[in-house]
Amino acid sequence: MTRRLVLVSLLAVAGACGEEGSDYPIGVGGGGGTSGGGSGNPDGGTEVDANTVISGRVCLISDPRSLTSPCANTGADGLTVTLGSETATTAANGAFVITKPTGTKLIWFVSGSGIETTAVPQASGTTIPALASTVYDDMLAATNAVVTGGTGALIARITKNGNGASGITAIPTPQPDSEVYYDGASVTEWELDSTGGAGVVWIPSIGTGTASLALDNGVTQSTVVNIEIYSDTISYVFASAP
Repeated sequence: MTRRLVLVSLLAVAGACGEEGSDYPIGVGGGGGTSGGGSGNPDGGTEVDANTVISGRVCLISDPRSLTSPCANTGADGLTVTLGSETATTAANGAFVITKPTGTKLIWFVSGSGIETTAVPQASGTTIPALASTVYDDMLAATNAVVTGGTGALIARITKNGNGASGITAIPTPQPDSEVYYDGASVTEWELDSTGGAGVVWIPSIGTGTASLALDNGVTQSTVVNIEIYSDTISYVFASAP
């Protein structure tokens, strides 16, 4: 994602194309919570040692309102996956096997031709969303989104009982250069009031570094903290509704 950035750092990602997860700490004002992660499946039947490697999948998506399903079965080959000091390359369906690195609170990065660069916490699971650049370009054009050079983007999915949480408003810190958008009726239709049925928040342009997202359902509030934002990268966050 070079000339622009439009959700994200940190909650139950299941294998291949399942539920989402997050490791973002949540400071609660009246509610909130987190849930665990999942795993992806490598392409083929080769057995791997779970003690030394991680099997996962880059989920190539064409609709940011659904971050880990459906995943394209082709077109995700040759992408570079980085975790700590280790790297791997994806198969056509996005499957990969990577050497397990040392360290904690690591971030998955995915980059390559045809996608917007992805950042998502390792603790969110091993199914990693990657949005097609053609789709993202359409989103930016349809909304006339403001994107300032050197900033990053954030896409967050807010869930309740495993489903997208509607009626949620989000206030990011620091203040973004762009508007805060919420899922609408289609990939290119975004609202400015609150989340729709998918529970997705999109911030096309926000300063790099550590951010937070205050969530409000009209009754209770919670805050997703320690979201890492990177230049020319979409950071993905998976969080529970307050």
